[in-house]
Amino acid sequence: MEQNSLKVHGLFSLLKSVPEKYYKGIMVFKNGQSERRLYFYNKNITGAGSNDPADYLGQYLINQGSLDIETFNKAYRTQLETDVKMGAILNLIGLTPFDNIQQAIRDKIIDTAFLVYFWGDGTFEILHEYPVFSDQVETNMNPLELLDIVKIRQQEMNDIISMYNVLGSYPELSILDGESKDFVNIEHQIIKLFALEKSINEVISLLPVHFYMLSRHILSLFNKGVILPGKGQSLGISEIFSNMIKRTGLLEPQRLYMLSENEMVELYKKGERIIRECDYWKAVSVYRILYFAHPKNIVFRDTLKDMEYKCVYDFYKTVLDPMDKIEVSPGRGVITTSVEHTVYSFLKEETMTVREIVTFFKEKHSEINILAAIKRLKDKGYVKKSIVSQ
Repeated sequence: MEQNSLKVHGLFSLLKSVPEKYYKGIMVFKNGQSERRLYFYNKNITGAGSNDPADYLGQYLINQGSLDIETFNKAYRTQLETDVKMGAILNLIGLTPFDNIQQAIRDKIIDTAFLVYFWGDGTFEILHEYPVFSDQVETNMNPLELLDIVKIRQQEMNDIISMYNVLGSYPELSILDGESKDFVNIEHQIIKLFALEKSINEVISLLPVHFYMLSRHILSLFNKGVILPGKGQSLGISEIFSNMIKRTGLLEPQRLYMLSENEMVELYKKGERIIRECDYWKAVSVYRILYFAHPKNIVFRDTLKDMEYKCVYDFYKTVLDPMDKIEVSPGRGVITTSVEHTVYSFLKEETMTVREIVTFFKEKHSEINILAAIKRLKDKGYVKKSIVSQ
């Protein structure tokens, strides 16, 4: 079938008209070497496909931690031998939760639609054929719902660009709160690589994930205050756009980056060096990563607890007293983390003591995380000790 210009027709127009006009089929989109597909049936979008291994369903499930590499390899071999779709195989094996498979398919549809929209250029064709799916693993997504989500993703892309503008080549880490379960698999790998002082570009090349999906997880960690602006030059707009369009370059789905024993030793030595420098806040982040990787290691656990205690003690001794009242003031720089925004917004309404702020937010955040946010705000001039307390 003749290929048509995506730029002329536009993704939004196609999603509105094609599933309505044809009962079933495949929308095939091409841009250079990249090919993406949206499957439709009975006026709904039912699945998505790609020629980029980083976008395969199995890789999505590995990234979120719903599928281990052994199960994936078993299902992948079965897929090659039988030509049955990965979702159906995993459902039959029963080792991956059904809801997780459905969510991964849904995520694939949304990501595929957004990336094709982001291309802006390219070609498309409609194939009047339909792959044999297992009814149990298909999803049904209304095209108008999909369009609404793509529009939301447009705003998120602006947030991603803004994040890269302030992040720097070598971001800082601040893992002062939460448990290992608070992060999905791919986020663990991002954290480990940044802890080993890998650059943004090194992380992009090491992890088998499309740049857009990787950026969304980095943004999530950035919003949680886990990743902070660091050293070096930020990614430029042209570099961001280039990474958005190109394929990952992987030949086949791969295991996520794992922390080797040598790197574990390197990270442990880094933690010891930071402790000697009395930078307890940074030491907490390093030992929390080590503890996540080896939760039964008594040394990691006890050192982490000791560093957390020293952070709190150091704050009350050198930064602010628990009974000091603080208020907002004109600052400089970017208020980055969600906890910083929360504390700053709260103080705009009322002057309070440090202890009162900690008590007010203790159900959502640990004391050490709240104190770190106050410290960063104070360092940037956004909060100061109130005259009332003096």
